[in-house]
Amino acid sequence: MGTGQGMMAGGVPGAVYSPWAGSDLAVNSIGPVGNDGPVTYEGYFRTGPSLITGGGELKEILKTFGWNVTGGSRTLFFNQSGDSAWAIDLGLGYTRNNGRLLTRTTNIELSQLRGGIPAQTNQLAFGSGGMNRTSFNFGLGRDYFLNGPGVVGLESCGNTRFGWDVGGKWGTSSIDLIPENEPNGYRHRQSVYHGLSLGTHWDWDIPVKSWTFFIGGRLEWSYYWMNLIPPQDSDIRDVNILFKFGVRF
Repeated sequence: MGTGQGMMAGGVPGAVYSPWAGSDLAVNSIGPVGNDGPVTYEGYFRTGPSLITGGGELKEILKTFGWNVTGGSRTLFFNQSGDSAWAIDLGLGYTRNNGRLLTRTTNIELSQLRGGIPAQTNQLAFGSGGMNRTSFNFGLGRDYFLNGPGVVGLESCGNTRFGWDVGGKWGTSSIDLIPENEPNGYRHRQSVYHGLSLGTHWDWDIPVKSWTFFIGGRLEWSYYWMNLIPPQDSDIRDVNILFKFGVRF
């Protein structure tokens, strides 16, 4: 049988070179889909300070300095040259802010608090034992590799990456309110919240055979819509300064 136009040069008998792969077999054959670049995956862990920068009455009974821990995975859709990629990010996060024991007097719907009296609104002087937030995070972003392709297997030495992303958060938050007249007691409040985040990150890649390890940092601004202490304004804004590490494969 003669060699047809579709026969892949240097391939085993019966192997056919797809016309969708383009004219450069060496470059385009690394991609799983036609003329597009490859799709790779990475897992990451991030941790660092979470700083409350603004909001309503809620921020006044919380300490500015908190701590965030986040883990998740990203899917990277590379271009043909492998030096940039769109990224889809899915993860879980936890943030803790300690409370201020200095009390604040305000109107609170006691019916919204555990142990409260239904349909009663009253003045309550309280401090806070702290606030916890747990969220499901999702985002879309773009990564850029400065020293050649960032595709696993094509990186021969260390690479530098930076990128940006926009995303959302959906989760649950809780706070312990400490009444002034009950220093050993508390009123617990829990609520579902949602948020918007904008982030930028930078990394150093360390290729090791079929894996690429990376370390770096992330700066993230977020706005949270919450209803923890109705009818008070419970929305807050924060900035996370995170150290991160992970592996791409």
